[in-house]
Amino acid sequence: MTEPTPPPATDPAAENVEAGAQPSGEAAPAPRPRRGGNWKSMLWSTLIVTAIVLVWYVMAAMPDSVPDRTVDADVQAEVAERETGRDVAQAVGLGEGWGASHTSLSPDGADRVWHVTYRTPEGKHLSIDQRILSADSDGQKSDGKAGIGPWVDSVAGTSEATGEVEIGGRTWETRLRPDPDRRSAVLAEAPDRSAVVVSGDASEAELRELVEALELGSD
Repeated sequence: MTEPTPPPATDPAAENVEAGAQPSGEAAPAPRPRRGGNWKSMLWSTLIVTAIVLVWYVMAAMPDSVPDRTVDADVQAEVAERETGRDVAQAVGLGEGWGASHTSLSPDGADRVWHVTYRTPEGKHLSIDQRILSADSDGQKSDGKAGIGPWVDSVAGTSEATGEVEIGGRTWETRLRPDPDRRSAVLAEAPDRSAVVVSGDASEAELRELVEALELGSD
């Protein structure tokens, strides 16, 4: 009788290798994400959201408009009179809500131009422009191209005459430029060899109020 053949001996190391081998055709499992990467992402997200909120807060806190600065037109008028040796147009006795925001005295050929900008109670703007002719001036710039008429047109803009108004014993020509509205009052022959234009985007009532408040010196 033949004895059964014993099974072949197996190598334990080989069994371990085979047990650790992956079945063919299957991908290895993905590595677990690092905890440090998630923490950094959360930090950046928080910083970005915080920055957006801060920008929104700053923009919401900003005023819709920057208020006009205020200057003392009376003091500046005194300075202009000392420099020119002439009277300049001044608004006297304006009511509450009026405020001068800018003044200047600039050359125009041989002449000088006095300028004051006012903010009105309704939040509009009106300017006083006075061209002061020099002693030997013919009303033209040094290049001879612009007399009083063209200067008035340049200040009042492209506008049409709408009539006349008698204020303080003087006759002012009124003008209107539509779209956008710009009203003007013109005194081409003002006292002391000058011309005055009051103009801006204010209402007719406020334009008249400023003109009525003007002191122009003696004829």
